[in-house]
Formats: sequence, C-alpha cells, structure tokens
Amino acid sequence: MFYLLVWSSENFQRDTVKFWHDKGLPFAYWQHAIHAPAAILILADARLKRSPPIRAHVDKIQVARKASVRMSLGARRGQQGCEA
Repeated sequence: MFYLLVWSSENFQRDTVKFWHDKGLPFAYWQHAIHAPAAILILADARLKRSPPIRAHVDKIQVARKASVRMSLGARRGQQGCEA
C-alpha cells in the first residue's frame, strides 16, 4: 500500500523525499529498505489466499462464523422473551 498510496504521490516526492535528500539523508533508500519486504509478504499472502486448500479452509470458517452469529442472536431473542 505504501508504494501505491504514498510513494507514487508527487507531493510526497517533492515535500518529503527531496527535503531529506537535500539534507544528506538517503531517505528513498531507507523507505525502500523498510517497505520492500512488506510488499513481498503482501504478494505472497494474496497468492496463498487463492490456493484451493486455503480457500476451502476460509470458506469453512466463514460458514461456522455465520452459524455462530445466528445462534447467538437466537439466544438473545430467547432471553428477551423470558424477561418480559
């Protein structure tokens, strides 16, 4: 997200990168060193999410979560009916 939202901004390049470069700090180098490993992890994560075993597991979790919410809402409705 850094490269998409921040690094590509002309204002960021002009106001921040150039500012620190003029002061002698290799700001661009350090920003790449900090953010490039995260970009690699984001790409790997996106790739893994599309793999069939992961997708099947995520689908099971979503079904279980929806069932749990329905049961929880049903229990609350039952408790409200008993109090009245």
